[in-house]
Amino acid sequence: MTLLKLNRADNGEYICPDCGNVLQRVEGDAVTVVAGKINMEDTKTRYECGFCKVFYRALLDTDYYDVFPLKKK
Repeated sequence: MTLLKLNRADNGEYICPDCGNVLQRVEGDAVTVVAGKINMEDTKTRYECGFCKVFYRALLDTDYYDVFPLKKK
């Protein structure tokens, strides 16, 4: 797990620490059941970088984010 703080552009949007592009904010989905277990992870807001094919999600309610690969749709 790599935790980091995301920098913000002058307009307040988060920027990708790897490529410098603006991250797209994606609201979380409704609670779902996957393989008999409640999936709470996808209910959280995340910030996606389409160029790097990763997304960032906050750790609890802190200013630190963990990075994950984007799932293929």
